[in-house]
Amino acid sequence: MVRQSKVGEQALSAAPNASAQASVLNAVRALDNWGAEPIGRPPPPIGRGERPKKRAAELLAEVRQNGIRARKRLTQKTFRSMGTEDQTDEDVKPYYPLLARGLPHRPNGATITRPFSTGPKTQTDALSRAFRATPEVPFMSSTPSTATRRANPLRYIIIAAVAVAIAVAGYFAFAGQQRVPDATFTLLSGQKVSTADLKGKVYLVNFWATSCDTCMKEMPQMVQTYNRFKGQGLEFVAVAMNYDAPMYVANYTQTRQLPFKVAMDDGSAAKQFGNVQLTPTTFLVDKDGKILKRYVGEPQFAELDQLLEKALKPA
Repeated sequence: MVRQSKVGEQALSAAPNASAQASVLNAVRALDNWGAEPIGRPPPPIGRGERPKKRAAELLAEVRQNGIRARKRLTQKTFRSMGTEDQTDEDVKPYYPLLARGLPHRPNGATITRPFSTGPKTQTDALSRAFRATPEVPFMSSTPSTATRRANPLRYIIIAAVAVAIAVAGYFAFAGQQRVPDATFTLLSGQKVSTADLKGKVYLVNFWATSCDTCMKEMPQMVQTYNRFKGQGLEFVAVAMNYDAPMYVANYTQTRQLPFKVAMDDGSAAKQFGNVQLTPTTFLVDKDGKILKRYVGEPQFAELDQLLEKALKPA
């Protein structure tokens, strides 16, 4: 923590004028212990004279005190302080990855523009275009809404129905295919592990994402389950979805000391396992390669324990 802050302060002191945009970039990158996504090119100046240095100094101070969420808050403040022309200029989009990780899973255009309190359609369209260019943000709907939306119970029913439909579609994709598909997982180390390599073992395949609240909630119990049964031969592959930033997955894996295999998916494994779209989704596979159970959402861990005990029992 001290090392990153010192690097950021040195970068800030190197350029005290409007060209200090490079210092802002370096200050953000210096906070990589929070898993900050690298920005492809230096963001545009936030202002004239001392403003860039002041903004970056505020950023460092707030992150020291409050952690990663402070970076999101300060970035929002920066956007609100801009004029309309600056907000609608797509050159500002290098800032957007700083906000992307704080948004709900699979946000739509309305969700994206809401933090900025922008009303005119030109502003919401510009923000939507910029977010579409940000790979960390997968879209359920790319159409922004400029109208104030009242809470509508029917809307939530429809959303729930769509989610169920997707889950059911995935279930029936496996209805005639009870055996595990041929799939290859690329681990964070770069090593490749396939379902063929796991033949003869009992294992869990868990599709998850760092942006998924339920995934984060269940992960400690997944770790406990693995630790209880690994001595009996249980294998576990946690497959991060293709829209998850590798840096966030690696950071979470390291800070939580996940004891099992963690892989990054390019979309192929999720497709082979019945077009997995909802997270978490977990598959229990027996020694013969048969899928014993498919959980969409958090598993019933008491039931999972019983299934594991039976599957791991020596023949």
